[in-house]
Amino acid sequence: RGEEAPVVFSAREVSHNGGDGSGPESSPLSQAQPISPLATRILIVDDDPSVLTSYRDILLDLGYQVSTAASGLRALEIAKDFCPQILLADNNMPGMNGIQTVQALRSIVPNALSILITGYSDISVVTEALRQSVFDFLLKPVSIENLTHSIQRAVTHLDARERERRQKDFLSILSHELRAPLQAPLRYLENILSADQGRLSEKQRNMLQRAAKGIKSEVRLINNLLDLQYLESGRFTIRLSQASLRNVVQEIVDSFLLQASDSNVHVSWEPPSDPFVMQIDAEQIKQAISNILNNAIQHTPVGKRVRLRLFRCRAGVRCVIRDEGVGIASPYLERIFEKSFQVPSTVTKKGLGIGLYIARQIVRAHSGEIQVKSKLEKGSIFIITLPGLSAA
Repeated sequence: RGEEAPVVFSAREVSHNGGDGSGPESSPLSQAQPISPLATRILIVDDDPSVLTSYRDILLDLGYQVSTAASGLRALEIAKDFCPQILLADNNMPGMNGIQTVQALRSIVPNALSILITGYSDISVVTEALRQSVFDFLLKPVSIENLTHSIQRAVTHLDARERERRQKDFLSILSHELRAPLQAPLRYLENILSADQGRLSEKQRNMLQRAAKGIKSEVRLINNLLDLQYLESGRFTIRLSQASLRNVVQEIVDSFLLQASDSNVHVSWEPPSDPFVMQIDAEQIKQAISNILNNAIQHTPVGKRVRLRLFRCRAGVRCVIRDEGVGIASPYLERIFEKSFQVPSTVTKKGLGIGLYIARQIVRAHSGEIQVKSKLEKGSIFIITLPGLSAA
């Protein structure tokens, strides 16, 4: 066999009707829909020309991009330009066998998935293949069904990996390109407002407070989206440290005073003498309570009140948020904690419907729980229970 230039085949370029160019013959494979809309790249390595042609034609009918190599060394050359996502290699080849080819290709395409074809079941071959992280095995003779099923599994795995990568990219964009730039101006505004000693007019102070309020609202939304992505990807974690829950709630109340004032809703909170020092993730707990307080303010009519209380209980400590809002009908009391669920009657305030869902997940990550009690037109009571309490 000569070392001809690598050829990449696609379904449009190869005829399967015996070579007369009239188009593919009618067969179950030629009627199949492409498994991957982006035509996954597959490199087939086998020293038998008839096997190469057979596998190539099967995979082309399924819509893949295919390149072939008659040896491991040739596969290494082709992979540099073709960048295969899946490697289909016969293990019993002269010179460089299939496992050696897989190992060598890892330096060129480290993320490619390998499917090894072997004519016998040898424990030493299987052990070495597993050591090289081979994705799947096919025993000869390879049926069309087994071949396509193995490729489909590999494509599914690649798709899942790509979704995870995009999720990570999205998290990075949210965290660094959206949230981080908001933090600096928010700190500047807060510093100006806290250091003011009469130098600002009432109008100037009001404008700066509203700017800070808007930034805080955006940061809270970004934090919720980040938490949602981490929860759905299974990478949500909490970092426990000793913190005063009383101080955390105080910061939350202070940050919502302007929003409550704009809504003409009075927020009532009397800080307890007990600092309630606990092992918590203070930022995450702040996010959870903020989501509940934000929900309470949004659904409380003008002139009504939202009350916060913090006290010890047998299970640990409770933070209770009671509003005089529109209330929640009993069929929806548990559903409000579902992702993206919004009570149908509350059409005055629209959001993403993820705040309460995230709040419950954060509290449960602390081995706590959120309960809700409500009556229509009477308001709602959200009860956050967190276990454990260090000595004050």
